[in-house]
Amino acid sequence: MGVISRTAMAVASIWIAVLGLWITADALGRALGIYSFVGTVTIATESVVAISFLCMPYATRHDVHIRATLLVGRAGPRVTQTSLTFSYIAATVLFLFLTHASWEPFLNAWRTGEFSGEGGLNVTLWPFKLIVVTCAAAMTIESALAAARSLGRRGGGAASEENR
Repeated sequence: MGVISRTAMAVASIWIAVLGLWITADALGRALGIYSFVGTVTIATESVVAISFLCMPYATRHDVHIRATLLVGRAGPRVTQTSLTFSYIAATVLFLFLTHASWEPFLNAWRTGEFSGEGGLNVTLWPFKLIVVTCAAAMTIESALAAARSLGRRGGGAASEENR
């Protein structure tokens, strides 16, 4: 899972850089009245969800999700650890349901050639939906592993750091 989460994060990082350059070039071209890229809004809109899903397994594996530190920081270590454990268990269930729920829409998009966009550029949606399904499945596994690590810490066991 470590290789998968690192690879997904690398793809997301490259995608963010390319998308940023694309949007900047489009904005400059429009501002100067020279050119504009057709479909920039559609590509950016579809990319946001995909990039977010690509980043989640890495964030869970490396325990770098954003937390409500105002609340967590005031709680004792026992309350904090219990809260984290229940959060990981809830995330496991949520992403399992999301994986199941997003499978059929992915298959339908694949079969029908579903697309998004207006005008000159239509963006095929199945690759974006495949990313959601794949990363939701990876998050199910990563959340279950994080819950197991969290339970190990509660029981006094050492958390495994391999593949991080």
